[in-house]
Amino acid sequence: MIVGNACWAYAYFELLRSERRNNVCSIPPFALALNIAWETIYVIKFGRRFQLEAIMYGILLTFSILLTINYFTYGKYRFPAKAQKHFALISIAMFVAAFFIILAFYFQFRRQSAFLYSTFLRYALMSLLFVHSFYTRSDMSGQLRIAIAKCIGTLLLAVQYGYIEMINPFVLICAIVSFSADMWYIIVLVISKIHATSAQKNNY
Repeated sequence: MIVGNACWAYAYFELLRSERRNNVCSIPPFALALNIAWETIYVIKFGRRFQLEAIMYGILLTFSILLTINYFTYGKYRFPAKAQKHFALISIAMFVAAFFIILAFYFQFRRQSAFLYSTFLRYALMSLLFVHSFYTRSDMSGQLRIAIAKCIGTLLLAVQYGYIEMINPFVLICAIVSFSADMWYIIVLVISKIHATSAQKNNY
């Protein structure tokens, strides 16, 4: 669990560094909204008993808050032109909706099930949104390190929660979707980087 979450923390760090360097929002907005909602709820939950999880998720939440600040600073310019004047309203509605979605999992299912279902469904969705972002944005600086760290982190947590602790089909299926999307993302990033390097060499 510690190593898996450490990989995720590194991915968050690289996202933040990329955003500060390029003045862009590097994470899909709805993925960010789900992350900050999930981390807020589970920091509060585990923080009541001063558990190790509260510290790990607190670190992730700190990164998510910083990424959210960057989103509200730079994200408007990635919105369609017609939607830019409603950026704040749309964004707030998205973050509120994400919070209630995670809250629905929390109250609908038993504690461990709610934790696992919301975690791994979020991972799968985030991986798919990152693949989508590859085809809708031009600047992919630093994304390869982020993709690799995220992929390893998800894989390690999936092995722990979906196989070692107990066989959990939901976790394993979501992990397969997430891993497949992550591998797709990594491959297209590598190919794109090779093409860019080749183009630079041809220009000399």
